[in-house]
Amino acid sequence: MSTVVGQETGQAPTAAPDEIGRFRVRETRDWTWDKAFNVQLAPAVLREHDSLTTGKYVLVENPHRGSRPAVFGKIDAGKHLQSDEVGIGFDLRHALGVPVGDPDRNEVALRLRQPDKKPAHRRLFDRIFRFRPIVCRVRYAVHPDIGFKTCRLPEETFDVLGIEPGDRAFLQSARDRTTVKALPVRAGTAARKETQLAENPDRYPDCQHRLDIPAIAGTSVDIPPIYLDREQRMKAGVPEDEPCHPLIVYRDSRAFFLRKLNDVTIPILAALLGFMVIFEGVLGLRYLVVALAIAVALILFSVYYQTRYESLD
Repeated sequence: MSTVVGQETGQAPTAAPDEIGRFRVRETRDWTWDKAFNVQLAPAVLREHDSLTTGKYVLVENPHRGSRPAVFGKIDAGKHLQSDEVGIGFDLRHALGVPVGDPDRNEVALRLRQPDKKPAHRRLFDRIFRFRPIVCRVRYAVHPDIGFKTCRLPEETFDVLGIEPGDRAFLQSARDRTTVKALPVRAGTAARKETQLAENPDRYPDCQHRLDIPAIAGTSVDIPPIYLDREQRMKAGVPEDEPCHPLIVYRDSRAFFLRKLNDVTIPILAALLGFMVIFEGVLGLRYLVVALAIAVALILFSVYYQTRYESLD
């Protein structure tokens, strides 16, 4: 039987082959990166390790949890830190299940791993359209989402991510990534999850209980849930049969661009039609054909976008 995120191993955690070291967790100060989770290290540590450079990604892992939950973060310098300390934000500590005030488990392991590189066109869209990532807790999807390439997120997270229902979202784990259509959690979904938790707690565990969230965060409020079926969990690299795992979620910048383009399709069509009517007797046939071709292309794009990307919820 696999070990879930919230269970302790009961043994001294062993080091992974690519592990850099173990560091005591402290807060971040004057962080640099606004599109990634900051992982601050003392300047002396950065000078000592050539492989640790500011702006490079590193995998932050909790070695004291059974499945060793991990999240990618971006290296930053922290002048307030000692050589055996790492600065990570509260949301990252919360997601990994690192307890506050426990000297034996108040540490994380850093592993020298990089997330898979995105295709060039997606990196271009990311540079043009800024985004903000959030970290969510994986929960099992319920009917009617099983078998569809979707995820469910709390409605308040859509504003944070800068997306709308039906937009595509990137899901990034320590192992893999995928894109899915993001839909809001409805009242019926939440009610079905509560029923599952009460009737089958072994399969649908209470993450607050498993992770002892009050001891970690000082509150019973957890990070936002993300509901995924088994196929999408596997594509995102979530360990098999291990709920409560953290996932980084951020908007798909390419899909965001397509939505914005679809939003202006009608104004552009109206302008083109007006242009053709006003200048019909002035412009030659070639220009009218070009304008008509652009109008047809925009109509076809709008139909394609609304068929494929618009929310079906």
